[in-house]
Amino acid sequence: MAYIALELAHIEELKSPATVAAPVQNFVERAERFDFKLPLNLTVPQLALIVQLFIDVGVFIVEKGQIMTVMKFFAANVTTVGTEGISAENLNKQRKKAEARVCMIVEIILVNMLELLRNEYMSK
Repeated sequence: MAYIALELAHIEELKSPATVAAPVQNFVERAERFDFKLPLNLTVPQLALIVQLFIDVGVFIVEKGQIMTVMKFFAANVTTVGTEGISAENLNKQRKKAEARVCMIVEIILVNMLELLRNEYMSK
């Protein structure tokens, strides 16, 4: 998701070379330049668990002490089912205390992803 935001920012910068702005150093600030939030078909607890899993397996590389930066990024750039907005603090709180019901739903999502990978991508 950060990659898309970076690419969109780069395209916008190329379109308007006359406007010279200070380079943006962080992803959250860069993404805030766009009035778009990616809608997710997840609840806040499901998103928090998936983000934590991606951190735990090394998909998201998060330096020590930077977890709130990641949570702020997601809070600023996505919407979830049944919410108008997400708080980074709530995401952070939810990421390590997933209820059994949330774990089961995330497991179903991951199994569906594996089946799709095997059936659509690996079989070709």
